[in-house]
Amino acid sequence: MSDGYFNEELLNTEIKHNVLKRVLLKSLAISSVARLREDTDLYAFVDLYAGEGIHEDGKLGSPLIALETIDSFTYINDFIKYKCLFTEIDEVRCNKLKQNLSSYKKSMKKQEKIEIICKKGDWCEFAESMIEMLKETKWGFIFADPFANQINMDLFINILNTEYIYSLKDIMIFVNYNAFKRIIGTGNKELIQKVADFFGITVDKFNSEINTDSSGNIDFKIFNELLIDRLKETNKDFISGFSIPNTKNGKLTNSDYFFLIFCTTDINMVDEFYKCLINEMVKVKSETTYICTLHQKINNAILANPITLLALFKVLTSSFISWKYNLPEDVPTKNQIIDYLNDLSKKGLITFKVKDNSVLSKRSRSFIKLNKNLTKNHMDGVLITNVKE
Repeated sequence: MSDGYFNEELLNTEIKHNVLKRVLLKSLAISSVARLREDTDLYAFVDLYAGEGIHEDGKLGSPLIALETIDSFTYINDFIKYKCLFTEIDEVRCNKLKQNLSSYKKSMKKQEKIEIICKKGDWCEFAESMIEMLKETKWGFIFADPFANQINMDLFINILNTEYIYSLKDIMIFVNYNAFKRIIGTGNKELIQKVADFFGITVDKFNSEINTDSSGNIDFKIFNELLIDRLKETNKDFISGFSIPNTKNGKLTNSDYFFLIFCTTDINMVDEFYKCLINEMVKVKSETTYICTLHQKINNAILANPITLLALFKVLTSSFISWKYNLPEDVPTKNQIIDYLNDLSKKGLITFKVKDNSVLSKRSRSFIKLNKNLTKNHMDGVLITNVKE
């Protein structure tokens, strides 16, 4: 990673960190309630590419953002203990990280609850100890932000699939989409082999996939499909993502430059992930579209056969959102999906068949209307049928 990366927090990095903070806080809230039904009282956080922890402009990096978020979490059902593992391969940066972590911990209200482990070297060297730590609890969050996608995906996924690890821990991965495009443009066979390894496919398979694009490049949709196929190996119910632009001359460009990917088993976690995207988009995108792509996707999904609300949600959230081409109204949050379905129901274009009447709004008397605060089980019990003309 270039030394200049830590000089100041770029706007695209700010987006990434804003999302990390909000989603981690949601993870803590959900886990703290769920743990009351379990025998574990530990939450684990892992940052595989931790950096220095603080940018030179004073903005916090991901390690200290994690500690700040944990310290600010004030629910009555707080965890008794937290374990945070940070790894950094560069010796100079790791030494700075250790200093910053030590200094920051002294100011924390929960310092007695938190165990901080900071290791110098490639995280792959600490795979066994990482597994042992993660096996101590069901609850946790794993953050991977590799420079130029330099991550051993085979080992990463193997760790996530280790028994007692994969089930309830959330995973966030930052991917440099533009770096992949540059490598493909060079035609360098050695580098393309590394890209194919990242996706877990052969070079021949990779070349056949990217060559479906008329330009010979890897386009947004193909990248989406390759990443989802790869991350299905994590056995998560939801694999969602959106692109983030780069920063140029102090402003965000309207581009798909990076990707932030989130893997989870909790429907409210993926919903929070996409709410974060809307929150970031509305800061810079004020225009509206005549055609909402979310509405188009819903129409296509319900056109042929009946589909449950849960299945529809999975379809919509597995299609990555483009910063360049999409707007806030295109993002598949539960509220935006249900709002549109209720509108279709009001117009008589669809019907709902429900297993539990509690999912229906009692205030609506003229048409069947869904409530918005639905659980995963509730959504699985709602069957949507298109009314044929």
